[in-house]
Amino acid sequence: MTKLARVLKLPVEELLALQRDAVDLGKGGSEEKQGPGRPIAEWDPHELEVHSAGPRIARRTGTLAVQALPGYVRREHDQVLAEAVQDVTVGHSQIVVLVGSSSTGKTRACWEAVQPLAGMGWRLWHPFDPTRAASALEDLHRVGPRTVVWLNEAQHYLGDRAGGEKTAAAVRRLLSSRERGPVLVLGTLWPEYVRLYTALPAPGGSDPYSRARELLAGSIVGP
Repeated sequence: MTKLARVLKLPVEELLALQRDAVDLGKGGSEEKQGPGRPIAEWDPHELEVHSAGPRIARRTGTLAVQALPGYVRREHDQVLAEAVQDVTVGHSQIVVLVGSSSTGKTRACWEAVQPLAGMGWRLWHPFDPTRAASALEDLHRVGPRTVVWLNEAQHYLGDRAGGEKTAAAVRRLLSSRERGPVLVLGTLWPEYVRLYTALPAPGGSDPYSRARELLAGSIVGP
């Protein structure tokens, strides 16, 4: 290895690093280097907390009965999501947070929006285990280009007492990084959480959600 390094005029340490990368690639390590998540096409929408509106419909695939989603009716916010998806396909990272009460179709709208990205080989990461907040804090720095970061019920991330502000800061850092983009961050929130996180503090009072407020500025769609 030392002789080869001399011939190539490379430091031995750099050559060893290249060798390790080649070995990792042969072992499937390239997937790890892409960051957390897996291809969108490999996700079942129910894993992402997409709930069927109305009666449950079952369809049979092979020997398994799979709960099918009902037909989807587009609404105004779908256009906003479509524009965000278009932006990321040309290299501009985006964040969209859909706001609405329970069972209003926020998560389903996000799922429908990312379908064009599935055919382009994009990945999706849903930080969830061991807790949403812990997973996000541990792996946000590993998120790579062409990844959808799925923050459904975003209060579990932004409102976490121990790490909510750190999570908000890490998401902003990800969105502003040219090297790690493009990425698409999708979140959902109930209106009461939006009011809590975006309220300005009283003069001289504490400001527990300053980073969350900065993150949500301009990214909210809904009431």
